[in-house]
Amino acid sequence: VCDSLQSFFLLHSMGGGTGSGLGTYILKLLKDNYEDVYRFTTAVFPSEDDDVITSPYNSVLALRELADHADCVLPIDNQSLFDLTNRANKLVSQSGRFRNRGSSSVAYDSKTNITTNAMSGDGTQTSKGKPFDQMNNIAANLLTNLTCSMRFEGSLNVDLNEITMNLVPFPRLHFLLSSLSPLVMPKDVNYMSPRNIDAMFTDAIHKDYQLMTVDPRYSRYLAMGLIVRGNVPISDINRNIVKLRREIDMIHWNEEGFKVGSCSVPPVNQAYSLLCLSNNCCIGETFSTMSQRFMKLYKKKTYVHHYTKYMDQAVFDESLESIHTLIDEYSMLQNATPPDNIPRFVPEI
Repeated sequence: VCDSLQSFFLLHSMGGGTGSGLGTYILKLLKDNYEDVYRFTTAVFPSEDDDVITSPYNSVLALRELADHADCVLPIDNQSLFDLTNRANKLVSQSGRFRNRGSSSVAYDSKTNITTNAMSGDGTQTSKGKPFDQMNNIAANLLTNLTCSMRFEGSLNVDLNEITMNLVPFPRLHFLLSSLSPLVMPKDVNYMSPRNIDAMFTDAIHKDYQLMTVDPRYSRYLAMGLIVRGNVPISDINRNIVKLRREIDMIHWNEEGFKVGSCSVPPVNQAYSLLCLSNNCCIGETFSTMSQRFMKLYKKKTYVHHYTKYMDQAVFDESLESIHTLIDEYSMLQNATPPDNIPRFVPEI
């Protein structure tokens, strides 16, 4: 029995049959039985080189369920996690070379695309590890930073209900891009140079730190959440928000749409960290790619007979219509212009 149930967290893939089918079915059951409890979903979106042949069908069918039954979706993709892991290991190797004056070397595994530190001559610990463990660790860091205010004290704690309240302006547009800074694995914290506070906020909107293969800097933001962990002064946070407002394109009716959380307890062995959650129109491009991959199969009705054994083919058409509606809604917001009588916000320098 739970006395204060805040939300459900569901982690599943989109490309496979079990993750997309069973995962979204559980999501629907949770909505039917616990309608007042928030449902957060961390969904692994398919990459371009996905090895599941029917992934385009599975992902589009699952996306419709996510749009209808989830309160908040935190999409990630394997390619982005792969790139983040590789980049983090390279940063560790660079830091190790600096500290050991070139004594550490770098090894590249062509089978995994993971760059790892080789053992240095003075016995310095390496960053070699299983790539999937490192990728899972990034996803775990996303969730631990998201829920830090529930577990630790802070001057600006953010409950999960505030995430959906402040970052989801329209019910179906609840897909939040996430980025983490600094990029560091727990085992490597002693070998990484500390990240400057200002640099963390710059990283938040850079494509190299996104958990999805997107670049939000060139698309419009509907809202942004910044969850800071560690002893970071509020003045530094406010100063960087002003800087961000000059650099990004916020929708004209929500130019002050920044939700800030400050947790006093940093991640283990780190001075501070930043989780950025952004509702950005660039996710519409991801949906467009999913739709195109879907149509390559569906226009020939390839593999459809495997699905029609258990459901009506009309579900395919309804799911495709649902994803096109999402694309149109994000496109409309991306191209929206402010009325002539509303001046564009220009932050003071």
